[in-house]
Amino acid sequence: MALKLSIEALKDAKFRGPIAFYDGKNGMARQDFECIEEPRFSYSWRRENSCDKGRQFYMVDGKEVEDLAEACKLLALPPASDSPVEQFKRKMDELSASPKLNYGATRALLEARCNADVGAFGTMRAWMHRTYNAIHDGINKFSNIEQEAGREFPHWLYRIKSGAHEVSRAIYLFKADAKKDTGLMCALGKRCRDCLVLSTIEASMIEARTRGPFSRDIEDVDIHSAKSWICVGHILSENAKVINGEFLSTKESRSNSSMGR
Repeated sequence: MALKLSIEALKDAKFRGPIAFYDGKNGMARQDFECIEEPRFSYSWRRENSCDKGRQFYMVDGKEVEDLAEACKLLALPPASDSPVEQFKRKMDELSASPKLNYGATRALLEARCNADVGAFGTMRAWMHRTYNAIHDGINKFSNIEQEAGREFPHWLYRIKSGAHEVSRAIYLFKADAKKDTGLMCALGKRCRDCLVLSTIEASMIEARTRGPFSRDIEDVDIHSAKSWICVGHILSENAKVINGEFLSTKESRSNSSMGR
């Protein structure tokens, strides 16, 4: 039976759920509940942080409405093409049409987007995604051989593996830090924005792309990539202590890590 489009009927509507829930930093949380008779109609409970008691609000097609009167008007119309739910449906349809990779663990479209985001290291990221477990298994086997022979455990191999993985992750971190100071810091204890090595190389690359007729076609992602490679290589060369394979951390990640102890 279809839901009658009146304020009274919407007040008495039955819901199921939560059909979706979200957790964020500082205690942010949200739960969505779907109307049984009319899935386009829903309500949500959300809090911004652990000190917030939260609030409830109604939604139509995933978008908050002011009141039930507005909900009635919107439900009488076809779903808006720019509504959150319709946009999500299109994204999921596009994703479903994309070939599966790694036994269904991911899709070609997702990998292509991620590889494009890391610019010059897109090919390396794709290579690591295919081979990471096999490389780790090989390193473990070699480590066993060394230990059985009474030789020193090859910690350096694990650091190199972690470093290769960090190069692509670091590009995202440098990109975010360029937009807004995230307190990015390397395993050597140096703030990346204060690093003379990185700032000198970045300035040289910026100069190279603004040299008039002799300028180079250098994108922002090229600068982030260069900084990532140099930063990771510097940490490896100094044999710095790396926790959980993370060569770089932000103010937020350090705060979350200290809270978890």
